[in-house]
Amino acid sequence: MYNIKKLYILLLICLILSACSEKLDSSDNDNLKSNIDNKSISNYDEIENNYTRISENIVLEKDINSVEIKDKDFNIIPVKIKSFDFDKFSSMLFNNTIPIVNNEDSFTTYTYEDKELIIYEGSITYKTSLSNYINEIIITDDVPSKNIDNFKKDSLEFMTKRQAIDKATEFLDKLEISYLKEPKVYALDVNTLIKEQDLYQKEIEQDDWFKEMQQKGKIKLKDEWKTSDECYYLFFDVSLENTKIYPNSYTIQESNGFPVDGSKIEIMISQDGIIYCDIGVIYEKINSETKHAKIISLDDMLDIVSEKYNQIILENPITIKNISLQYCVVPTKIDRDSSGTIINQEFEMVPAWILNTVQTVNARGKTIKENIDIIINAQTGDFIE
Repeated sequence: MYNIKKLYILLLICLILSACSEKLDSSDNDNLKSNIDNKSISNYDEIENNYTRISENIVLEKDINSVEIKDKDFNIIPVKIKSFDFDKFSSMLFNNTIPIVNNEDSFTTYTYEDKELIIYEGSITYKTSLSNYINEIIITDDVPSKNIDNFKKDSLEFMTKRQAIDKATEFLDKLEISYLKEPKVYALDVNTLIKEQDLYQKEIEQDDWFKEMQQKGKIKLKDEWKTSDECYYLFFDVSLENTKIYPNSYTIQESNGFPVDGSKIEIMISQDGIIYCDIGVIYEKINSETKHAKIISLDDMLDIVSEKYNQIILENPITIKNISLQYCVVPTKIDRDSSGTIINQEFEMVPAWILNTVQTVNARGKTIKENIDIIINAQTGDFIE
């Protein structure tokens, strides 16, 4: 669930991306393909200001020969979207009180006082008044305005970081979710919360759209932050066979394209316990035969990426910041009704090369660095998009 500030940022990003590239005609494509260097990555030695250029439009930020896949088995695994049972974890969120239940077509909402739990297919979102205030001023997405890294404290008075992790993992175990054991944890202390809200208020005062949203009550800031408002913000990686599942969503590029959800876990814990969680979409194995996956090499994968992006006019090269192998969910069957609405999907997890990249673009007189992930099916070499 995005707050107003995040939505504003995403709208700006969409405007920038829509203007930053242009396809070449077929004759230009053929000329560019012939210029692609197919040498092994270990032989690339053209260093420019600490960057390694591997093709016209692709550079590496650092040595990526450290990517290890040996002794690691990957499979093609049929999965389904997980269903959540409210009774399994209601005591941890509502302290055995009975919430008001509202059933909608695609989700169910449970509310009690300032607590709200929404259970969708494969995901749950739980919010409180305190978490709403925090999420209004904290940006966690990988965008230029990300500010959660400004919280530098290692621990808080009411609970140790390890105790917060244990409380969160107890909750995830009740949900029967597989996760990598060590999360990224931020200690949200009161002094930094006050500072970040003050900075946000200054942004609002300098932007007419923000000011209008605040006047309409769409942006709500806390009147006073107290030590009792401090909390831990934990980010777990969802896993399959002890391997991270790609956390972000992507869109299938078809005429009737649709989003495919990644898997993520975000939890806030204060002195009152869990005050926020955003979990989903969670997938689980089904009783079908898995197939062993043969992984294409790092060299071959980079050649595939270079070939594609050398066919696009870019203002600046795309810089690869990091490369990893993760599981990524892909749809294998899609059924629609007469109106085109999806009524059934089947999925499988496939190993994927994930390239975290950054591209510098100029839009409306501003220079902006955009973080974009490139996803390659690590068995077929196809782009997942």
